[in-house]
Amino acid sequence: MKAKDANRTTAGMDLGTSNSTTACLDDTGQPRAIKNAEGEFITPSVVCFKDANEVVIGREAKNMAAAFTDRVVREINRQIGKTDADGKPIVVFVDPSGKEWTAEE
Repeated sequence: MKAKDANRTTAGMDLGTSNSTTACLDDTGQPRAIKNAEGEFITPSVVCFKDANEVVIGREAKNMAAAFTDRVVREINRQIGKTDADGKPIVVFVDPSGKEWTAEE
């Protein structure tokens, strides 16, 4: 490994329909799951666009779903890679500021 690459880490993500997880290779080359901000290895695959400046993900977003029903996105991975007739990614959500989001974003 080159010296300039010594501080770089490559991570892999399993974006599941209900839950997601991320892992990287440890010093022995074995994959190890990475804990999220809540200290959990599994993160609910949910995003809540609380307002134009605040996006919440994971368990907190899942817990906010009842209060923000029109601002929560879930099961989005089913839309990844889908395009319209012109080959453009399909818009799956419009946030409170009017920004259009595709599944990949």
